[in-house]
Amino acid sequence: RSPCYEIHGQAVVKLAHFLPLHATEVLLLLAWAAEQTPNGGALALVRAGAVGCWLIAAIGLWMTFQGQDMKRPSASAACMICLSLAPVPAAFILAFLAPL
Repeated sequence: RSPCYEIHGQAVVKLAHFLPLHATEVLLLLAWAAEQTPNGGALALVRAGAVGCWLIAAIGLWMTFQGQDMKRPSASAACMICLSLAPVPAAFILAFLAPL
């Protein structure tokens, strides 16, 4: 392993920073896609995506503090991850289908 990867239990701490840092990229793309939607629904779509991104970031931080490996989550953590990610693709799907 690289010396820049700090380990806490089974968790690699560097992965915890990845989630909130790169959520901004997802939200920027979603804001651009939602901007094309009619009826002013863009803000609601971006908010839904933001909720999903920040929930996954919070779960990642929680797992790191618990010393759990994010690459091999427990069944309950995997369920929480899936549920927290659901608003993100849903917002993208709604943004792309809205003009139709």
